[in-house]
Amino acid sequence: MTSPKLEYLNKLLAETITLEEQIRGYRANGKAKHPLQLYSGSPHIPISQSTPPKRKREGLAALKYMVKLEIPLIGVYESGAMIGKQEPENFTTDIAEIAALMKGKGNNQGKAKGTQIKKFYFIPEAVGLICLDIDRKPKKSDGLKELYKLFSRDTLPRALQDIERFFPCYAKTPSGGYHLYFKHSGEHIRKMNLCPEVEVKHGKPGLTAPGSKKENGDYVLYGAIEDAPPLYGIIIDRIKELEKEKQIKTAINRPMSLSHNTTPSNWSQRSRITLDILAKEAANQKLGNHDTQVSFAARVCRMQKAAQQKGWNYGDFSEAKAQAYVKSHPETFGNDMDTENTIKSVFKDYGAI
Repeated sequence: MTSPKLEYLNKLLAETITLEEQIRGYRANGKAKHPLQLYSGSPHIPISQSTPPKRKREGLAALKYMVKLEIPLIGVYESGAMIGKQEPENFTTDIAEIAALMKGKGNNQGKAKGTQIKKFYFIPEAVGLICLDIDRKPKKSDGLKELYKLFSRDTLPRALQDIERFFPCYAKTPSGGYHLYFKHSGEHIRKMNLCPEVEVKHGKPGLTAPGSKKENGDYVLYGAIEDAPPLYGIIIDRIKELEKEKQIKTAINRPMSLSHNTTPSNWSQRSRITLDILAKEAANQKLGNHDTQVSFAARVCRMQKAAQQKGWNYGDFSEAKAQAYVKSHPETFGNDMDTENTIKSVFKDYGAI
C-alpha cells in the first residue's frame, strides 16, 4: 500500500514540467521566450524555478538592518511632517538615536522630544536605490492590477509576475501594497506615476522605511537590499516615455516670446508670418533638438488656429508643411529618428491638422 506522502510526491512529480521542456514547447509553437518570462501565474511552478523563503525583518530589527547598511533615516510625525528639514544633520544611522526617537526621548539635537516616533523615511537615491511604490489601498485602484494592465503580465521578468514568491527584496506596506527596491546609480529620475497607484520614487522626499509603523500595521522587509536587482529595462523604457510626454506638454504650455510682428493679433494679410520666422524664434531659445522641434511645431499650431479664427488661409501652417520644413532644416532641428512622431504628437495635442 502506497503511503499518502509517496502518493503526494508522485502526483507532484507528474504535474511538474521541467524548464527545458517548457522552452522546447514554446519554441515548437513559435513562442520562444526568455527563460525568466516563462512563469505566467500558474500554480504549477517547476521545482527548478522555486526559491527559498525570504528573510523577514520588522520593527526595530528592520531599522537596525537599514542603518547597518548605512542607509540614513529621518523621523516622521504621525501628521506626515518630518522632525526636521531633509538636511544631513537631521538624518541618522545611529540605532541608539532611532531607539530614543521611538521611545519619545528625541534625537541627539532634542527634536521630537516628548513624541514617540514610529515612522522613518529614507531617500533611495542617496544610497544607489530606486523604488516602485505599489499602492493597494481600499476604495482605490489596485496598483498591482494597474501594473499588469500597463504591461502584459507574462512579458514581465519573473520577479514581477509573482512578487512575494520571486522578487528578491521588497517591503510590504500596512495596506497590502509593495515597495520594490532596485539598484540604480544612473541619472536622477523625478517622482512620477508609472501608472495609476504605482509611483517611481528616487530622490526627495523619499519613502517610508521598513520597520516603520502605522495605526493599521507595519512596514515589513522581505529579502536583502543587497540582492535588489538593477532597474529593469521595461521600466526604464516606460519612464523615458513619460519624460518625453512631459517635455512635449511643457514646451506646448511654455509662454512663447513671439516678436511683435508674429503675434496673431498684429497680423495683416499683407504681412504674413513664414515658417522661417517661427523656426528662427524656436532656435533662438537654444533648446536641444527635440525641444526645438516641439517649440516650432507648437508655434505653427498656434498660427494655424489664429488664421482659422480670422478666416484666413492657413495652408502654410499645416502639419505636412511643418514636417517637410523640419526635415529640410537638419541644421536647426537635427535629424532624429523620432522627429516625425514628435511633430505629429504636438499637432494632435493642439487639435491642429
